[in-house]
Amino acid sequence: MADFLQLLGASSKIKYTDKTVEKKYYRISSEQWTRIKKAACMLSDHNIGPYVIEAIDTHHTIVYKRVNPIYYEEDLNNSVLQHKLVNVVKQLHELGYGHGDLGNFQNIAIDPDTGNILLLDPDTIYNIENDRYSEFVKKWMNHGFGLNPESEIDWKEFVNNDYQLVEDISFLV
Repeated sequence: MADFLQLLGASSKIKYTDKTVEKKYYRISSEQWTRIKKAACMLSDHNIGPYVIEAIDTHHTIVYKRVNPIYYEEDLNNSVLQHKLVNVVKQLHELGYGHGDLGNFQNIAIDPDTGNILLLDPDTIYNIENDRYSEFVKKWMNHGFGLNPESEIDWKEFVNNDYQLVEDISFLV
């Protein structure tokens, strides 16, 4: 699968401290920065992503409360966590957004304080209704998933791909 930021001609660097994660974006357009910042804040505001401490426009940087991503599918290998993950994805979709990269275990975390499932990496988050024909979604669908952005069937597959990780894990239980 292609790296999403590379498709945009951008990159990022992550800096960890004991209490925070700082993600700085490089060579990113103001449109993409605004989209990513908005997505990160939306996840934070709805408690389905890590808490955003600060978004620094002048440096294209988002500072989050530190949570640790899941590194192995076994970490999600129980029905309670799977149920929580399905509910988080449903909540994201009810808000009108899709994630676009939940096939990667490292884009999911468990909040150590609450036990809630959190979605990480807002880079690929898109508005289901408004972003279908945007350049970044078309590139991601085509290069990341091999799907045709003009096809209604492929669009539905792309949106529903957010649930694929849960389906993959359910075979392990």
